Amino acid sequence: MKALQGYAAAVAALAIIVGAAAPAVALDKVKMTIAAESSNYAPYLNAIEQGYYKDEGLDVEVVKAGGGVATPALISGTVDFNTSSSSALSAGIRGAAVKVIMVEADRATFQLWTTSPELDTIQKLKGKTVGIQTRGDTFEIWMRLVLKAHGMNGNDVSYTPMGFGEAARLAAVKSGSLPAVVLSSLDVTALQDSGALNKGHLLEDAMKSDIRMPFNGVATSDALIQKNPDVVLRFMRATLKGLRFMVAFRDKTIANVMKHNGEDRHSTEVDYDDVVKTLTKDGSVPPQVQQTEVEARAEILNLPKSEIPPLERMFDFSFVRKANASLDAEGWKPSL
Repeated sequence: MKALQGYAAAVAALAIIVGAAAPAVALDKVKMTIAAESSNYAPYLNAIEQGYYKDEGLDVEVVKAGGGVATPALISGTVDFNTSSSSALSAGIRGAAVKVIMVEADRATFQLWTTSPELDTIQKLKGKTVGIQTRGDTFEIWMRLVLKAHGMNGNDVSYTPMGFGEAARLAAVKSGSLPAVVLSSLDVTALQDSGALNKGHLLEDAMKSDIRMPFNGVATSDALIQKNPDVVLRFMRATLKGLRFMVAFRDKTIANVMKHNGEDRHSTEVDYDDVVKTLTKDGSVPPQVQQTEVEARAEILNLPKSEIPPLERMFDFSFVRKANASLDAEGWKPSL
């Protein structure tokens, strides 16, 4: 008996030694850009906070950068994934070797407001100035699609960039210095709470219209797709886990977002409730939505329709489809 006990102790000690000596499996390091810590980026923040990227063997470094910085970084290979997919799409239209590989939302959460009582229809904006965030961004693209939906041309108004943050938009709305302003749902909540929109009126609400656009998603480089498609697939799996978690667990998702954005709970709740209504079912959009978006961006670039690259040069949803299929086959479901 003592001999058996001694043998068992020796085996246990050996296992501890071997376990201690075994090297940990190294995670693949990737860099991802995020433009803001709002609910639009909740799938990625969830994937970070819930450990989904690590579960997929990825060590993700988050770089805070808007599309204007993130897209050149993606093209140069400085970062691996760009969540400002709209900016990457504009680069793809110009021939850059990048692709949109996932569309998280197919509707914006924007609203078009004016403080001028006489501007009571979209058509009356013709020749006027509209405030947006930056030129060529999703604010401007959405505004161009709104104009088109009302029988107008995207160039029937001029666009004034007001930069990031709500301060400039707050000032513009309060002063009435701009005839109309495109606002995010977070902007609207903050402005309503401050009373700045008491004299304004709503002209268009993206949440109540049929306008669809590849609003928010992921882009990567052709180089990474060709060099390491497995990393791309695992990134998609983790991000989709974060997206499914977002749909399943409202309170925890809001907590995950607040951990990063520093906003108050009320604003984050309003933002979440708007964003969750815009989510795509499978991370993709149909060709017609792709084409409409591409044409609006080509209009900004003064690029003739005949020179727009084929959609498959700019979109590749094969990874998100494979990721969804593999998660479904495994019966994967989010849990707290």
